[in-house]
Amino acid sequence: MKGHNYDKGISLPCLKCGKVHHSHLVDKHTKGLLNHVYEGNRQRMLGQKHSLEVKAKIKSSVSKAITKWHKEHPMTEETKKKLSEAQKKRFQRKDVWNKGKKMSKELKKKISNVITRKWKQDDYRDITLKGQRSQGSRKKRSENALQMWADSNIRQKLLNGIIQTRPQVREKMMEKWLDAEYRNNLSKSLHYAPNKFEKDFAKEFPILDFVGDLSFFVGTKNPDFILPDTDLCIDLFGDHWHEEDEIQKRIEYFRRHGFKLLVVWEHEWNKQRQLVIERITRFMRDTQNA
Repeated sequence: MKGHNYDKGISLPCLKCGKVHHSHLVDKHTKGLLNHVYEGNRQRMLGQKHSLEVKAKIKSSVSKAITKWHKEHPMTEETKKKLSEAQKKRFQRKDVWNKGKKMSKELKKKISNVITRKWKQDDYRDITLKGQRSQGSRKKRSENALQMWADSNIRQKLLNGIIQTRPQVREKMMEKWLDAEYRNNLSKSLHYAPNKFEKDFAKEFPILDFVGDLSFFVGTKNPDFILPDTDLCIDLFGDHWHEEDEIQKRIEYFRRHGFKLLVVWEHEWNKQRQLVIERITRFMRDTQNA
C-alpha cells in the first residue's frame, strides 16, 4: 500500500490490478491510484487513534523533513521582509478574531485539566521530558537565544517590552498571590524543601516550624520559620540572594500586619553561631514576655 517518491515520477501499487505502476506524469490513472490509496488508508484508520509513541515518531519525521527542506531552500532577505510585513498587517487588522480578547476562566480551567490529565500518563510525560531534556534540544534553544540576543534590534525590543509590561505583570501577579487557593496550589506543585542553611537552623530550634515552603503567609510575604501560636517570625537571608536595605522594609511590613520579624544572615550563622542562637533565644523570650 505504501507509495514511493522518486526524483522523476511516482510509483504506487494499484488496489485493482495489484501491479506497481510508475508514472513520470500525474495522469488520470495515477490520480486514481493516489485517491484509491488515500481512501484505503483513511478507511483502515477510521475510528482508531495513534499511540503517543507513534504520534511522536510522526512529529519527529515531519519536523526533520521540514527542517531539511528549509535548509535546502533558504529564504531570501526579500522573502523574509515580505513575511514580516504581512505578519504586521495581520495584527493591525481590526477583524483578527482573538485580538484584544482574554481567555475566560472556564476555558483556562479546561486547558489546565487537559494538560494535567495528559501529564499523569507516564508515556506522554516521558516522551515530553525526553524531548525537552535532550542535549540537542537544550543546545539548540541556547544557540537560538544567544543568536537573538546578539541582535541589538531584537534585544532592545525585548527590553522595551519588559519595561512596558512590568507594571501590568506585577499587578496581575499580586492579584493572584492574594488568592490563598493559588498559593496553596503553587506550594504543592513546587515541592519546596529546606536548603542546607534552613536544615542546620531547624536542628538548633526544633520548637520552630518551617514554613518557607509557602505554607504560611503574612500578607503577601512568606517567612522561613514561625513560633507556633505566636506572632514571631524568623527569616534566613542567604548572602547571595539578599541586600542589607531589605531588612528594615521587611520588618516594617511584618509589623504593619501584626507580626514581629527577626532576620538572620547566613554569614553570621556560619561564623558566629553561638551569638546568633543567644540573640534568637532572647528575641523569643523578650517578645513573649512583652
